[in-house]
Amino acid sequence: VSLTLVEDTRVEGNETVNLDLTHLVDSSGQVSIGSPNDHTITITDNDTATVAFGAAGSRVSEGAASHTVDVSLIVSGGGTLVSAVSVDVDDLLTGSATSGGTDYTFTSPTTLTFAAGSGTTTQSVSLTLVEDTRVEGNETVNLDLTNLVDSTGQVSLASPDDHTVTITDNDTATVAFSSATSSVSEGTSSHTVDVSLTVSGGGTLVSAVSVDVDDL
Repeated sequence: VSLTLVEDTRVEGNETVNLDLTHLVDSSGQVSIGSPNDHTITITDNDTATVAFGAAGSRVSEGAASHTVDVSLIVSGGGTLVSAVSVDVDDLLTGSATSGGTDYTFTSPTTLTFAAGSGTTTQSVSLTLVEDTRVEGNETVNLDLTNLVDSTGQVSLASPDDHTVTITDNDTATVAFSSATSSVSEGTSSHTVDVSLTVSGGGTLVSAVSVDVDDL
């Protein structure tokens, strides 16, 4: 017997066809149905999909208020999902930025769901950034894709499945002499020259800064 198969682009997983021997007609009475009298054909799906970050990294100024990171579903052959697929975006908490509203806020995990019928498409997660006045340098947030849920077995995580957000610091400071010149009588026993630290926006240093004053 022959089955005609349909080549489609649906990500549906392996499927089965169950055949059975029945209605044996034998005028002699000497022929019977033996074992196996059932047969299962498994039609293996050749359509796949992947989920990955849109890029391995991104940069954003801390003054931007928020930042989005894209997560892409790529379906081979321009096909579609037969069943929904979900994935979690986790904050690994291994970056140098501090979560919980100090440098940024992110709901971890954030679950993204690609609905049945979806083709190649992109969704995004969002970080809320904190605009502060601390001179702290650039800081990072490390995100990771995890807990992929796919009932077909045809969808997998692909690279890049990690994403590093670099939050660029917009706070600066300068160190300079308070004035370019000064004068003092040689009869004076000592003389002081001021060196000033000026932090933009009335901010503060996160780490100590030192400078040498050299006699040229």
